[in-house]
Amino acid sequence: MAKFGSGEVMGAEVIPATPKIAQEYGYRNLDTGLIVTEIRDGSIADRDGLEVGDVLESAAGRELTSAQQLNLILEYAREQNQIVRIQVRRGNKRMLMVVRDQG
Repeated sequence: MAKFGSGEVMGAEVIPATPKIAQEYGYRNLDTGLIVTEIRDGSIADRDGLEVGDVLESAAGRELTSAQQLNLILEYAREQNQIVRIQVRRGNKRMLMVVRDQG
């Protein structure tokens, strides 16, 4: 059964972070964001270097809670011809992913 808030974003399967799930991916004290669980070859996520276990923390300045929320942010940006900045956490490091075109 799919977890509420999970889904596909930019060719990556993501699930909302909970303390239990975060611990399975090596994170402690993490209860927000979306954890990448799978990446489709050739997708935007693959092309831009996302990895299984990465945490998508925020997009366009908004804390992320679901795949649906992130897809709405990306769709709006595409309609407005804008970029989206996504804050990504990988272990103890934070990176910025800039998405220009999701289509």
